[in-house]
Amino acid sequence: MTALDRLNELERMYDGPIPAYQLSPPGVYALNQARANLAFMAQQVRFQVSAIRARRTLGLPVEEYMLRDLSLYWRQRRKYQAEAARLGRVRYVRAA
Repeated sequence: MTALDRLNELERMYDGPIPAYQLSPPGVYALNQARANLAFMAQQVRFQVSAIRARRTLGLPVEEYMLRDLSLYWRQRRKYQAEAARLGRVRYVRAA
């Protein structure tokens, strides 16, 4: 099956945009998704740390939920970092 045949088949299957995971080589979409989630969680960690610092600067107590959220964001960041590293080690070959 050629690439053009594959695109024609996908256009028949989907009424509208073809999902990105269908267009990319196997695993590349998962790698990009893991990297995007990693970047998002890293941003959440930075935001939460700045919020905690701002509260301390204002003399307000740091709420327990803020620390729980920070812990969650940090765990998720590490999870996506490990997943991106694992997926990045795999060599992806385009199908002929």
